[in-house]
Amino acid sequence: MNIFSVVSQHVDWLSQRYAVTAKNVANADTPGFKAQKIADFQNAFGTFGELPLAQAQGASLSAGDIADRAYSVIDQRNAEVKHSGNDVSIDKEMSEIGDTSRQFATDMNLEKTFQRMYLSSLKG
Repeated sequence: MNIFSVVSQHVDWLSQRYAVTAKNVANADTPGFKAQKIADFQNAFGTFGELPLAQAQGASLSAGDIADRAYSVIDQRNAEVKHSGNDVSIDKEMSEIGDTSRQFATDMNLEKTFQRMYLSSLKG
């Protein structure tokens, strides 16, 4: 599995993590709403060596199509439940958004670094 596939999969997971967190924030005042979270990246993919390879054009190989992979969304089980039954913690959700943003930035920097290394190796 090459680094570009792993980074691409992680970015896809992060975008879905953003969506779940945004839904939590949007429903922070909805009575009875239960906060959710997406399963950890490691749990969602297990070991990367098990992903199938698909034949692309010519003799090149690429990772199998996993763009439509569904990620498990589970209840967050926050300790603080409001009188309305809503358990969304805005502080926790904002922390999640910050963490997700940092991971996006790390992924983009990693991808840029490996692209530069790859292009440098082609130039010789």
